[in-house]
Amino acid sequence: MERLKRIIITIVITIATVVFLLGFIDKSNSGKETEKADIVYSIDDIPDDMRNIASLSTRQQDIICAVSKGLIEIDSQGKMMPALAKSVDVTDNGIQYNFTIRDDVFWSDGKSITADDLVQFFREILTEENEDDIEALMNVYGARSYLNNEGNFKETVAIWAEGNNLIIRLNSIDDDFLVQLSKPQYRLRKNVLSWEFINNNYTSLVYSGDYYISSMDENQIILHRNEKSNTDIPKVLSIIEDKSEDIALAAFEVGNRDIVVNPPRNQLQRLKEEGKLITLPSNKAVYASFNLDECAIPINGRKKVYSLLDSAIRNYIENNESSMICAEGKYYRNEESSAAKLQERKVLTNVDNFWDDEESITLIAENNIDNKELINIISDWIEKNTSYTLVVKLVDKEDIGGIIDEGYYDLIVFNSEVNSEDDVYKVIDEYNEELSIETWQEDNYFNIEDNMFNSYSILPILFYNENIAVNNNITGVTLDCNVHIDFSAIRKYGLFIETLFILILFIFSLYRIRFRIVILVNIII
Repeated sequence: MERLKRIIITIVITIATVVFLLGFIDKSNSGKETEKADIVYSIDDIPDDMRNIASLSTRQQDIICAVSKGLIEIDSQGKMMPALAKSVDVTDNGIQYNFTIRDDVFWSDGKSITADDLVQFFREILTEENEDDIEALMNVYGARSYLNNEGNFKETVAIWAEGNNLIIRLNSIDDDFLVQLSKPQYRLRKNVLSWEFINNNYTSLVYSGDYYISSMDENQIILHRNEKSNTDIPKVLSIIEDKSEDIALAAFEVGNRDIVVNPPRNQLQRLKEEGKLITLPSNKAVYASFNLDECAIPINGRKKVYSLLDSAIRNYIENNESSMICAEGKYYRNEESSAAKLQERKVLTNVDNFWDDEESITLIAENNIDNKELINIISDWIEKNTSYTLVVKLVDKEDIGGIIDEGYYDLIVFNSEVNSEDDVYKVIDEYNEELSIETWQEDNYFNIEDNMFNSYSILPILFYNENIAVNNNITGVTLDCNVHIDFSAIRKYGLFIETLFILILFIFSLYRIRFRIVILVNIII
């Protein structure tokens, strides 16, 4: 009887002690979730307007990719992955797409995502977005007629739902259609207009992605995993604004950031040696556009200058291989030109062309961080290895058109996101008016490319790499084909160790409490 009494008193005191300790757990903020972030990700600017997705920077679009999903996704190797759609069938000679929507995809409020939701979304963005930002939809049958007020959406535009299938019919074959649909502006959102004032509206929105925005201000966005998302992915993401690469890396070094995209280039080699750097190919290319006026540099001079640019970049890459690669004659990174043609261009670039008519070279570039670093690399090499003087003018982007018209330059160095022939055409359109859209349609792309290279008018210089500084306890950091981070693939193994450690401490604490309670009971008895 005495033993039973001691056991009952011990249990009662233990329960009372645990309840008392639970009272110290923070339950404030009126239900607002305050868990510690599993992943802290650095970004250079927190957007307060997320309506026009195409106008956001690539890193800002990472937020969109975390909180919304598209019909399909494409990884960095070009492999199509199911997202909202589990399959797609292309019929009718390549102009009709039938997407079968998965039955296990949900909004953040727990409701199923349906084909009708996607029809409504496409109607919204077709109405609200700039045409240049939704080119894929502009080829949908009836889209232009609808925008010209020639009928309502349901009866005019060939986007409709049949049960759990979404069907889209195009005007003409578009081999790039699925790649276009993988871009963030085509990821499913509700009430698109409300995303313009995201600071005020984020709590009232529902989200189609793995995460929803639980809180945000001008310096930070907190994302929480949706209840029906994969429980293996991090539960809480903190996206923090760092105004410069140096500030972001400093925070990374002391453990306050887990992921920093494109840290300062002068730190890449050290981060690589420490095993904290992931280097991936990107579509960001740099070109040289030469002035072709009669009074400008002749073709032998353009050959010489291009050769100098190439030599300067190759010299830099020898000790900075993570930063960039030489273009090697390619106009976009995944170009499938013949090996013989690329080798011929490489040989032509490396030939020692004679040109001594000019003592100075006037180079124009947009005034931004990447160009400042690149021009410094080129200028330093030319100064140390040649007798030429490089006169550099960094200007605002909107002033470049006027400089081209006036012709007071030898070459313009510029960068652009280029992933296809169509992207190259856009580059041509901006920097070489002699090649019109009509010429593109009449001529073979590779003939146009050969013409540009052989005339030394617009020439590829390099392709940047995408570099990501990652803490050692994080794995699975990858980019998709649009160079966005795939948060669903990230794993932080330190979370398991940290949880196990906390659990051990809790059990040990309970054991010590029980031991002291037993002593107290013995005294009472």
